[in-house]
Amino acid sequence: MLTIRTSSSLPATRLVELHNVQKWADQNNLNLNCSKSTEIIFRDSRRRHAVPEPALLPGIARSSCMKTQCMQLFGHPVERV
Repeated sequence: MLTIRTSSSLPATRLVELHNVQKWADQNNLNLNCSKSTEIIFRDSRRRHAVPEPALLPGIARSSCMKTQCMQLFGHPVERV
């Protein structure tokens, strides 16, 4: 799992980081399979104003939840009790 943290004010950094990962993979004789990659956006439920979702990354699907071997991740806000 690759995590890229970006600011809502700099949405273009996601594309730059994806390019850096692809470049690193090429340099290490690896291949980033974008058709098997998924983007999930985590939101801060404490924010007062909703931030619009950034544009889709080319060739990468977006999901609201993701399952890994040991955990399930959700991108929607969680209410505090």
